[in-house]
Amino acid sequence: MLDLLIWAVFVAFGIPGIVLAVRALPWVSSRVLEGVKPWACDICMSFWIGAWLVVGAALAASSPLVLVVAPPAYTVALLLLRVL
Repeated sequence: MLDLLIWAVFVAFGIPGIVLAVRALPWVSSRVLEGVKPWACDICMSFWIGAWLVVGAALAASSPLVLVVAPPAYTVALLLLRVL
């Protein structure tokens, strides 16, 4: 169970960092200013990046059980992204 908590924290803190890094790209930042989805949408970006991170975490851990960290990690990531 501790490993699931570690994966949840990893994904939850990874999502906002990747979202901010992607939005800093020149070709994406112009779309963010225009309000184009998914680039300007916190919910969309968090969902898709979180999905990729959780799948990657499950593959890295060789355990499909890691997929259960997606909902709590997504929620924490949204809260962090709102602050950032």
